[in-house]
Amino acid sequence: MFKMDKQVDLYSRSVYTIMGVLRDVGGFYNSLFFAGLLLYSRFQGTIIFSKLVSKLYQIEQVENDDSLQ
Repeated sequence: MFKMDKQVDLYSRSVYTIMGVLRDVGGFYNSLFFAGLLLYSRFQGTIIFSKLVSKLYQIEQVENDDSLQ
């Protein structure tokens, strides 16, 4: 014997998008700021290292002039 109940459970599902992740993490602006900070810190070390190497070894660019030969 089955008894009908007035209470009904409804379930739904949705796709978790990138914008949803950004919203849950802290908003679009803060996510862009954090991504920019990561990129900047990554390239900052490379730039400092290249400047240091060029100062240590005193690298000069020499242009070849074909008219002198």
